[in-house]
Amino acid sequence: MTRLGLLYFVLLGAGGAWVPFLALHLERAGQSEAIGTMLVVMGLARVVAGPLWGIVADWTRRDGPLLALGSGITAALGAAVIFAPSPLWIVPLLALHATCRAPLGALLDGTTVRRLEAQGRPEDYGRVRRWGSVGYLVAGLVAGAVAESGVTRALGLAVAGWALTALLAARSPSGPPAPPAPLGPAIRAAARNPRVLALLAVAVLHGASLATYDSLYAVHLDSLGIASRWAGLALTAGVAVEVAAFTYSDRLIARVGPWTMILLATLSGVIRWELTAWAHDPYLLTAVQLIHGVTFGFFWLGVVEAVRREVPEALRMSSQALLVATTYGLGPSLCGAIASWVLPVGGTERVFTIGASLCIMAGIITVSARRKGA
Repeated sequence: MTRLGLLYFVLLGAGGAWVPFLALHLERAGQSEAIGTMLVVMGLARVVAGPLWGIVADWTRRDGPLLALGSGITAALGAAVIFAPSPLWIVPLLALHATCRAPLGALLDGTTVRRLEAQGRPEDYGRVRRWGSVGYLVAGLVAGAVAESGVTRALGLAVAGWALTALLAARSPSGPPAPPAPLGPAIRAAARNPRVLALLAVAVLHGASLATYDSLYAVHLDSLGIASRWAGLALTAGVAVEVAAFTYSDRLIARVGPWTMILLATLSGVIRWELTAWAHDPYLLTAVQLIHGVTFGFFWLGVVEAVRREVPEALRMSSQALLVATTYGLGPSLCGAIASWVLPVGGTERVFTIGASLCIMAGIITVSARRKGA
């Protein structure tokens, strides 16, 4: 468990230093028009590249080497994005980077779930996964402080994190060969189950709202004239609550159930994004981000458990891959499309307001599915 926790800490920590500051880097490099494209490309990579890498991992059971390979290439491409010699290189480099980075979290999740199930301790997923949140918290705080003297330095921390992940993963053991995951049957099963379809719809809408924060919050603060360190403080505040949610995940799910957790997450998103769009005081904005522990923590724990209950055992891993593709693939792609249309005319405030509307839609779908006996 120590090695898995360390891998989560380093890998998600790299994301904490990369995602919040990449858009700010592009804006300051005179590439603001590439921000929307970046979100779309990252989302599509989740949809396409993630499941493809997952099939290879299921086939070979070589999780460690695949995670090491993907992390190493991601580190190299991340450095290339930072020091791109020409604006023409930005979009293709971002596409390649997103393609290699997309499956990393899913590969580590799959490894963790398999090992916990083999030990008869699947309920410990949240406790292991929390170290990724801690890594994201620490990296966000450090990167926010480092970004004061240069955004590229914050992105450099992410590159170092992916390189370290590659070294750690290369030493991780892999399991024996096995047949590929049945993605086709999982999709057909989802099409026959209205509650699974509801989950996927909620994942797209809520994932899009979360992407507004992950990729645009630093830009939002910059537009308000607020120092970059406040972005790191906001990440720290929100992820601290997220860590608590993961730590007590077994008790939360047992007490309120997965669908109620999802509903609470969508309702908290409405409040969070409206206040983020409205507030201009850095202290208030940072306090609002404490809601992240519910907006993301409750959401992710709820949907993972709901999928576990709704989908047959034989299709569990395939459906998890589909859940990741919708939340972190189609969701950010929708966010990117919205940002490309809204940012030039309405600014980040309008994007966050639309994020609140998406949460309202997700909440309505959740209530409907909940009433059907889920």
